[in-house]
Amino acid sequence: MADLTDVVDQHNVKFRGYTDDSQMSIHCQHYNSVSAISHLDHCIANIGHWMAANHLQMNPTKTKLLWAGSKHNITMLGTRVPAMQLV
Repeated sequence: MADLTDVVDQHNVKFRGYTDDSQMSIHCQHYNSVSAISHLDHCIANIGHWMAANHLQMNPTKTKLLWAGSKHNITMLGTRVPAMQLV
């Protein structure tokens, strides 16, 4: 797991590892939401490469994106909330 933490740290993403689960988070302003999603996509792609190199497999059906913030800030995202493009 220490190597995985190094992969995530390269992307400046906060990481919490649990027994059989992981959680990543990143802070952004509503006007930077597309950039933040792109940033997370690259981080997850690198995690996928690390997992493949270590004979592990990511389950994309269990990978979810959760927007957290005040009602006002979530509303500022508008109706076109950016989505992740998991590979």
